[in-house]
Amino acid sequence: MTVSKTFRTKCFIFDLDATPLVEAHWRNFAAGHNLDTSVILATSHGRRTIDLIREHVPHIATEELVNIYEQALAP
Repeated sequence: MTVSKTFRTKCFIFDLDATPLVEAHWRNFAAGHNLDTSVILATSHGRRTIDLIREHVPHIATEELVNIYEQALAP
């Protein structure tokens, strides 16, 4: 049985939980740089990409690399 209801609104907010996507991204990053995935995931939430890269692989931390990684997350 299908039940439907119509709502009239002035706006609609859609919130996408991108956590699984972001975690998959950081798992790939960790694997690509031979880093411990659990350490990356434990330190990545709520942080800027550049800060995370500087902490774990400072010798490759550039704005250009950050742009590449952030573009990979964009739809």
